[in-house]
Amino acid sequence: MAWLQTDASGNYHISFRFGGRQYKRSLKTKFQRDANSRLHRLEENRLPRGEVRAMRRPAKLIFVPLQSAAESSIPQARRGQRKKPETSRLVGSCAEVQWLDSTESNPENTVNVLLLLIASVISGESSTSSQVVVTDAQVKLISEVRVPAQEAGMLSKLSVTEGDLVKEGQLLAAIDDRLVRFENDVARFEYEIAKIQSENDIDQRYAIKSLAVAQSELKRAAEANELYKDSVSQTEIERLQMLVDRSTLSIEQSQRDRQVAVVTKDMKERTIQATDHRIAIRSIESPLSGVVVEIFAKQGEWLQPGAPVVRVIRLDRLRVEAHLDGKEFGRELDGRPVELKVRVPPGNQSATFSGKIVFVSPEVQPVTGEIRIWAEVRNDGLQLRPGDHGTLTIGAPSAPSTE
Repeated sequence: MAWLQTDASGNYHISFRFGGRQYKRSLKTKFQRDANSRLHRLEENRLPRGEVRAMRRPAKLIFVPLQSAAESSIPQARRGQRKKPETSRLVGSCAEVQWLDSTESNPENTVNVLLLLIASVISGESSTSSQVVVTDAQVKLISEVRVPAQEAGMLSKLSVTEGDLVKEGQLLAAIDDRLVRFENDVARFEYEIAKIQSENDIDQRYAIKSLAVAQSELKRAAEANELYKDSVSQTEIERLQMLVDRSTLSIEQSQRDRQVAVVTKDMKERTIQATDHRIAIRSIESPLSGVVVEIFAKQGEWLQPGAPVVRVIRLDRLRVEAHLDGKEFGRELDGRPVELKVRVPPGNQSATFSGKIVFVSPEVQPVTGEIRIWAEVRNDGLQLRPGDHGTLTIGAPSAPSTE
């Protein structure tokens, strides 16, 4: 079995024992996360067809070609039986590797096989064109909301409990709205009054008629004075002229009153809209589809604006966060497909979730030299949970289309 060691400079080495001797090969990294990832790939070794796979045996590793893994003679090796030699080619090298079992082995060749496999793992992990494995990726939430009260009042209704699945816009709770509904009714009555006043033109029509009569009287008085000099006194002429002027001003005043009535009607309409909004925000609705995980208030309690009432989290899509060596990886990872493997209930069974990289941080941590990445994965069965840890495999970039 292989294990990790560090030297005086902090570089990680992968070590193994064979034939009573210890061998080691540098992993060319000072980051424990990268070293663990490469050790994981060596031990699990889910390599493409044509590579070799490591299988654990007491006190040593035995390598089986993938194409013959189904026909492995491990039981025969345990009984000391021989197996016909087979060959496979190790990806990344041009050396032919011969099958070795417990009864037909060459120690020197076996060590060479081990060192070649470790070299393949090292080169494969450091290449940005191949798969990248992170053994300690953490699952986090994409969206969570502490839904607040927007108005002061008594919590009159609570429609959900912890664990309920809710949809966006679904009613979660309600604040007592009886008083604001009364205010809304009053605003509607005032609006109707203002509307009637804005449509009333009686004063304007009366002023127009009065002007016509006054002008007619003034005209007849002037004609009488032309036929019979001083038949109408100057005082009467001035009184009639005043009536004409007053009727003219009455028309202007009636027009101004109608303008004010129209503005008043619009103001009352806005008052209705404001009270409608105050009624609406007393209904506390979910801003996203998800699961209710926490309730902060009880029915009958008094709430202040901004006080949290319900906490809702989104579970259909989750974020998987990991850290990589900033010297080896960067924005070329953005958009790559990923697979996350975790253990989930019931029974601690293995589950796989797919997604893609959506963010590669442009910042490098000054202490560790690592960059932060995260992927979004689908969680259709809601098996994956925030806080889970698993192995994140970042796939190779898609080949460019030849069309």
